[in-house]
Amino acid sequence: MKKFNRGFTLIELLVVIFIIGLLASIVVVSVNSARSKARDTKRKADIKSFKTAIELYANDNGRYPSVGADNLGYNVSLLATPLTTFLNPIPNDPKAPTQYYYYVRGPEANNSYALLVTFENILYGTSHACKTGSNINTAWWGVAVPICTDL
Repeated sequence: MKKFNRGFTLIELLVVIFIIGLLASIVVVSVNSARSKARDTKRKADIKSFKTAIELYANDNGRYPSVGADNLGYNVSLLATPLTTFLNPIPNDPKAPTQYYYYVRGPEANNSYALLVTFENILYGTSHACKTGSNINTAWWGVAVPICTDL
C-alpha cells in the first residue's frame, strides 16, 4: 500500500507564518505613519483657528489677550476665557488631550504674540516645533524654534 501524506510540513507552515507576519508589520508601520501625519494636519488647523481667534480678539479689544506675565509661554487652555466668543471649545493636542499648545504675549507696547506647536514629524528644518504669530521675539521659549512658514 502506498502511503499518502496530506498536509503541510513544518517548514512550509513556518515560511507562511513568517510572510504573513512581515506583511502585517509593514501595514502597521504605514498606518501609524498616516495617523501621525493626520494628527499633524489637525495641529496645523488648530493653530490657524487660534490665530484667527486671537486676531479677532485683538481687533475688538485693541490688544492681544493676556493670560499671565508678558514674554512667558502659557498653556493655551488659559485662553478659554478671553477667546470664548471667538473659539469655543479651545482645541487640544490630538495625541495627548492633556497637552495643549502654548501661547505667549509680548509687551503690550510691542503688540505681539506667538503660538508654539510641536509636531510628530519633522516639518520645519530639523525641528519638530514651530512658532507663529505677530512680531515674534526670537528669545521666547529659550530655545531656537523656527517660524512656521505655512501657518
